This record gives sequence, C-alpha cells and structure tokens, in this order.
Amino acid sequence: MSRSATMEESGFKAIIVGGSIAGLTLANLFERLNIDYILLEAYDEIAPNVGASIAFHPNGLRVLDQIGAYEKISKDAAPATRMSARTEDGKILYSHLVSDEIQRRSVDTGL
Repeated sequence: MSRSATMEESGFKAIIVGGSIAGLTLANLFERLNIDYILLEAYDEIAPNVGASIAFHPNGLRVLDQIGAYEKISKDAAPATRMSARTEDGKILYSHLVSDEIQRRSVDTGL
C-alpha cells in the first residue's frame, strides 16, 4: 500500500478493543484521518457506570489540545482537589488532597 492509499482502498480495517478513553480517542483520530475501524465494547453503553473515572495531568491535557479536544472538555470538566477510592459499598479506601505540584504544573503549562 502506498502512503497515498487510504485504508478503505486497501480493504484494511482496524479493530479497537474497548470504549475507554484510549479507545474513544483512537476512534476519534481514525474518524479524522478517514481510517476504517470497528470499536468493540463489552458493555451495552459507552462509559458505563462501573466505577471508572478520568483524571488528566498536564501531559494528557497537551494531547487533548493537540487533537483539538481540549477546549470542549475543559468547558465540561471540573478541577479535582481531592483524590479518593472507594469500595463497591462506598467505604473509603484512601483519600488525599491533590498535590500543590500537580496544580502548579497545570497552571505553568497554560492548560
């Protein structure tokens, strides 16, 4: 396949396993690049309530900015001041304040 041939012309289809943040980001990039793909997800819905959360550090925010998603996400997101983990029945496993260093680095990068 030459560099100018699209994936569709080659008959090649990429498989993305999982509708997590990584899988959905990859699907978004494939859409923009007109790459044929299929996204496989074990649950009936994307982002089911299974106790998952998403946190972005400065390097992750730079990636979102590079793919053109930072502005939209930053409008809908709230900064985290405390990190906690709980058991299925709600018992706190751990809880701590987000470090001043992470908050400072986020401000320093402009993101």
